[in-house]
Amino acid sequence: MSQPLISIITPFYNREHSITKCIESIQNQTYTNWELILVNDGSNDSTAEICKNKIKQDSRIRLIESENNLGVAAARNIGLDAVQGEFISFVDSDDFITKWYYELLMRISSEQNCEMVQCKMKWGCTVDSTDDFDIDSHYFMTVHRDRADASKSLQDGRDSRMGGMVCAKLYSKRLFEDLRFPPGKIHEDEALMHHLVYRAKGIACISAMMYYYVKNEQSIVNKPFSKQRYDVIDQLEARYQFYLEKGLTDCAYMTAQRLGSQLIELYRNTKEHLGEENQTLLKIYADILPRYIDSPFMTETKKQLHLLWLEHPEQGECYFSIGYMRDEFYKEPEWV
Repeated sequence: MSQPLISIITPFYNREHSITKCIESIQNQTYTNWELILVNDGSNDSTAEICKNKIKQDSRIRLIESENNLGVAAARNIGLDAVQGEFISFVDSDDFITKWYYELLMRISSEQNCEMVQCKMKWGCTVDSTDDFDIDSHYFMTVHRDRADASKSLQDGRDSRMGGMVCAKLYSKRLFEDLRFPPGKIHEDEALMHHLVYRAKGIACISAMMYYYVKNEQSIVNKPFSKQRYDVIDQLEARYQFYLEKGLTDCAYMTAQRLGSQLIELYRNTKEHLGEENQTLLKIYADILPRYIDSPFMTETKKQLHLLWLEHPEQGECYFSIGYMRDEFYKEPEWV
């Protein structure tokens, strides 16, 4: 049986300490019909040279170079424009995958007739971690056929937890037609994932941990807080409007509630790290709060915390210092 070609997109910026492991985990795949598109996002260390040496050894690897550091979103778009395969996958340059990764994801895609297949990530890994996945181990699987049900799963994390990151997934190329990441923005996954989930004709989520996530202290989300983190506001606002247009009211409620929580967190971090009380954030928060305050998924305790934050942010901060109140605020709602 012929193997469909998988296009793997890996952008990198100064990853000389991790790129070898990342590439070799792909070269070691038991599924062999793939192309690896490496996108050099303006690196100034030895990462590009390491990649060029790998290309000499393996004709399935390509390197696309950018003189400027455009950011992950733009680099992924460059990769998307160059794909030749029927399927698409993203592996970040810090991370690595088990050798069974594509064989198992492709098998499930074929058997379940799914255009998206997701496994779980293994967190807390380092570049010294090893591939410890057992192909014979048992895993649970949930298959979503209905768009509304799949969208709810993305929002509330039921079943096998449909994660919001584009990594640890396999996609049909069709899903990315006319769809690209927002250039120059962070939280770029938030901008696409709801579209991909809504478009997919069948999504399989498995509990097998086959994608090894390596925390990188130099990544944007791990760097000191800056107002670039505000990008998530636009991403979630667009997602909220998308769900309203599609008639997915429950998902719109959930997105608005998450946006409210994000605004509070941004306000707190802005004050703590930048020494600034950003009134614009509070204004956006006040505008958004009516969207979900009467949501059927809003607990009374959480509702009171939101209202307190809106009227008296300082008092709201006091409540956040109480562990169980903070946990209640961030607890995911139960779907009826």
